[in-house]
Amino acid sequence: MRIAKLILTFLVVIIFTGISYAEIHYPELPMPKDVYAEFRNERDVESYLDKNKNSMDYFLGSVYYMYEVVNISGDKELRKGIQKKYVDRAIQLNEYSVSNDKNNALYKANLGALYGIKINYTGFPALMELAKKCQVTLNKAIQSAPNNPELRLIRLRAFVKFPYEYYGNLKKLIEEDSKIVLDWTDQFFETSEDRQDLAGYFQEIKNETLYLTGTYYLEQIKDQIKAKSYYSKIEKDSYYYRLIK
Repeated sequence: MRIAKLILTFLVVIIFTGISYAEIHYPELPMPKDVYAEFRNERDVESYLDKNKNSMDYFLGSVYYMYEVVNISGDKELRKGIQKKYVDRAIQLNEYSVSNDKNNALYKANLGALYGIKINYTGFPALMELAKKCQVTLNKAIQSAPNNPELRLIRLRAFVKFPYEYYGNLKKLIEEDSKIVLDWTDQFFETSEDRQDLAGYFQEIKNETLYLTGTYYLEQIKDQIKAKSYYSKIEKDSYYYRLIK
């Protein structure tokens, strides 16, 4: 499979070369363009999983289904039908990957994020249990790899959606994760001139983090000044800049 080969090749480069790749964390979560180049639809995914059953295979299948639903809204009608089915299948496959590779922090973190996504499709009181599973799973993943900034980004994306009124204890973690991710993107631009193929990715990660943190302060904390301090740093040609106008 092209994605699996790409990941393995990248790991070999990191291990056996003395260049700057080892000095900064590069993204491990498969990008949408790579996933969709391999899987055109649900049939492709399930056909692949019929023949390939290791933890990486399950994880790639899970990521495909996750990308099919990450842009959903909170509309209650979306709890029904194919998107709900995709969320459940993504969780099932991610749980398989975690059970087969219990020490993989990325698998754990993504599973925690999926529990958070499923909250949009879940009614009360079941959503309370999902919220707890989301937090516990993400926190455990980061405890096992505290210096991995990509896991911090995954947790940030999930935790900013929790209402401050009920989950004020998450504010410190959100601020910590935001700082680590922004430091990560700055480190890339300071040290990785030879990886300009990832420049666009890191710039959008920076814009996304500024947007998520600013929106958290604006909508949850009701602190317009703090929110503006993040919004003002978003690039004007970014997708996230259009969201604040």
